[in-house]
Amino acid sequence: MQEATVKALANRQRFTPGTHVNAWLFTILRNLFYDGIRKAKREVEGADGVHAATLTALPEQGGVVEQERLRDYLTQIPEAQCTALLMVGAAGYTYEKAAELLRCKFGTVESQVCWARPRLSDVFGLSGAEAPDAFAEHCPVQPEAQLVPTVRQSCG
Repeated sequence: MQEATVKALANRQRFTPGTHVNAWLFTILRNLFYDGIRKAKREVEGADGVHAATLTALPEQGGVVEQERLRDYLTQIPEAQCTALLMVGAAGYTYEKAAELLRCKFGTVESQVCWARPRLSDVFGLSGAEAPDAFAEHCPVQPEAQLVPTVRQSCG
Protein backbone atom coordinates (compact mmCIF):
# COMPACT_ATOMS: atom_id res chain seq x y z
CA MET A 1 0.00 0.00 0.00
CA GLN A 2 2.81 2.40 0.86
CA GLU A 3 4.58 1.72 -2.42
CA ALA A 4 1.34 2.46 -4.29
CA THR A 5 1.00 5.78 -2.46
CA VAL A 6 4.60 6.71 -3.29
CA LYS A 7 4.06 5.87 -6.97
CA ALA A 8 0.79 7.83 -7.04
CA LEU A 9 2.45 10.91 -5.56
CA ALA A 10 5.39 10.63 -7.95
CA ASN A 11 3.03 10.37 -10.95
CA ARG A 12 0.28 12.74 -9.82
CA GLN A 13 0.70 14.79 -13.01
CA ARG A 14 -0.55 11.72 -14.95
CA PHE A 15 -3.86 11.63 -13.04
CA THR A 16 -6.76 12.85 -15.14
CA PRO A 17 -8.95 15.31 -13.20
CA GLY A 18 -12.60 14.30 -13.10
CA THR A 19 -11.86 10.55 -12.90
CA HIS A 20 -12.09 8.40 -9.78
CA VAL A 21 -9.02 8.59 -7.57
CA ASN A 22 -9.84 5.21 -5.99
CA ALA A 23 -9.87 3.49 -9.37
CA TRP A 24 -6.56 5.10 -10.30
CA LEU A 25 -4.96 4.04 -7.00
CA PHE A 26 -6.38 0.51 -7.34
CA THR A 27 -4.82 0.23 -10.83
CA ILE A 28 -1.44 1.26 -9.44
CA LEU A 29 -1.78 -1.25 -6.60
CA ARG A 30 -2.81 -4.06 -8.97
CA ASN A 31 0.12 -3.33 -11.30
CA LEU A 32 2.53 -3.43 -8.36
CA PHE A 33 1.08 -6.81 -7.36
CA TYR A 34 1.58 -8.21 -10.88
CA ASP A 35 5.13 -6.77 -10.98
CA GLY A 36 5.88 -8.60 -7.73
CA ILE A 37 4.60 -11.90 -9.16
CA ARG A 38 6.69 -11.49 -12.33
CA LYS A 39 9.74 -10.65 -10.25
CA ALA A 40 9.23 -13.70 -8.04
CA LYS A 41 9.15 -15.97 -11.12
CA ARG A 42 12.60 -14.73 -12.17
CA GLU A 43 14.15 -15.25 -8.74
CA VAL A 44 15.81 -18.58 -8.15
CA GLU A 45 16.00 -20.13 -4.74
CA GLY A 46 18.67 -22.76 -4.40
CA ALA A 47 17.44 -25.99 -2.87
CA ASP A 48 20.72 -26.52 -1.04
CA GLY A 49 21.10 -22.86 0.00
CA VAL A 50 24.48 -22.44 -1.71
CA HIS A 51 23.51 -19.19 -3.41
CA ALA A 52 21.97 -17.78 -0.24
CA ALA A 53 25.16 -18.59 1.70
CA THR A 54 27.19 -16.39 -0.67
CA LEU A 55 24.95 -13.41 0.13
CA THR A 56 25.62 -13.36 3.86
CA ALA A 57 27.91 -10.82 5.50
CA LEU A 58 30.45 -11.95 8.07
CA PRO A 59 30.36 -10.24 11.47
CA GLU A 60 32.80 -7.39 11.90
CA GLN A 61 33.30 -7.53 15.66
CA GLY A 62 36.63 -9.38 15.32
CA GLY A 63 38.48 -6.09 14.94
CA VAL A 64 36.88 -4.72 18.09
CA VAL A 65 37.96 -7.77 20.07
CA GLU A 66 41.53 -7.50 18.77
CA GLN A 67 41.61 -3.80 19.54
CA GLU A 68 40.49 -4.51 23.10
CA ARG A 69 43.22 -7.16 23.47
CA LEU A 70 45.75 -4.63 22.18
CA ARG A 71 44.55 -1.99 24.64
CA ASP A 72 44.81 -4.51 27.51
CA TYR A 73 48.31 -5.49 26.43
CA LEU A 74 49.45 -1.86 26.23
CA THR A 75 48.29 -1.18 29.79
CA GLN A 76 50.26 -4.19 31.09
CA ILE A 77 53.69 -3.31 29.71
CA PRO A 78 55.97 -0.55 31.04
CA GLU A 79 55.26 2.94 29.72
CA ALA A 80 58.63 3.19 27.96
CA GLN A 81 57.98 -0.03 26.02
CA CYS A 82 54.45 1.04 25.18
CA THR A 83 55.55 4.45 23.91
CA ALA A 84 58.38 3.07 21.82
CA LEU A 85 56.20 0.29 20.39
CA LEU A 86 53.42 2.71 19.43
CA MET A 87 55.78 5.12 17.75
CA VAL A 88 57.77 2.52 15.80
CA GLY A 89 55.12 -0.18 15.25
CA ALA A 90 51.93 1.84 14.85
CA ALA A 91 53.00 5.29 13.74
CA GLY A 92 55.74 3.98 11.47
CA TYR A 93 58.55 6.18 12.76
CA THR A 94 62.10 5.03 12.36
CA TYR A 95 64.00 4.31 15.56
CA GLU A 96 65.99 7.51 14.99
CA LYS A 97 62.89 9.72 14.58
CA ALA A 98 61.17 8.13 17.58
CA ALA A 99 64.31 8.70 19.69
CA GLU A 100 64.41 12.33 18.55
CA LEU A 101 60.74 12.90 19.45
CA LEU A 102 61.10 11.14 22.79
CA ARG A 103 64.42 12.92 23.51
CA CYS A 104 66.32 9.75 24.22
CA LYS A 105 69.00 7.62 22.57
CA PHE A 106 68.43 5.45 19.53
CA GLY A 107 69.45 2.30 21.43
CA THR A 108 66.90 2.97 24.14
CA VAL A 109 64.02 3.00 21.65
CA GLU A 110 65.39 -0.05 19.91
CA SER A 111 65.71 -1.92 23.21
CA GLN A 112 62.19 -1.03 24.40
CA VAL A 113 60.63 -2.16 21.12
CA CYS A 114 62.71 -5.34 21.22
CA TRP A 115 61.38 -6.20 24.70
CA ALA A 116 57.75 -5.36 23.84
CA ARG A 117 57.40 -7.10 20.46
CA PRO A 118 57.67 -10.78 21.44
CA ARG A 119 54.82 -10.55 23.94
CA LEU A 120 52.71 -8.62 21.43
CA SER A 121 53.32 -11.39 18.92
CA ASP A 122 52.16 -13.94 21.48
CA VAL A 123 49.01 -11.96 22.29
CA PHE A 124 47.96 -11.94 18.61
CA GLY A 125 49.42 -15.32 17.69
CA LEU A 126 51.79 -13.89 15.07
CA SER A 127 55.35 -14.54 14.09
CA GLY A 128 57.75 -11.70 14.88
CA ALA A 129 57.84 -10.40 11.29
CA GLU A 130 54.03 -10.08 11.04
CA ALA A 131 53.55 -8.27 14.35
CA PRO A 132 54.30 -4.67 13.29
CA ASP A 133 51.90 -4.85 10.32
CA ALA A 134 49.05 -6.31 12.35
CA PHE A 135 49.75 -3.81 15.12
CA ALA A 136 49.54 -0.85 12.74
CA GLU A 137 46.05 -1.90 11.60
CA HIS A 138 44.65 -1.11 15.05
CA CYS A 139 46.45 2.15 15.76
CA PRO A 140 45.77 5.36 13.84
CA VAL A 141 48.76 7.48 12.90
CA GLN A 142 48.63 10.99 14.35
CA PRO A 143 50.63 14.16 13.71
CA GLU A 144 53.90 14.33 15.68
CA ALA A 145 52.73 17.15 17.93
CA GLN A 146 49.78 15.06 19.18
CA LEU A 147 51.45 11.66 19.13
CA VAL A 148 53.75 11.74 22.16
CA PRO A 149 51.12 12.99 24.70
CA THR A 150 48.51 10.61 23.24
CA VAL A 151 50.92 7.68 23.39
CA ARG A 152 51.66 8.42 27.04
CA GLN A 153 47.90 8.48 27.83
CA SER A 154 47.39 5.13 26.04
CA CYS A 155 50.14 3.49 28.05
CA GLY A 156 49.28 4.91 31.45
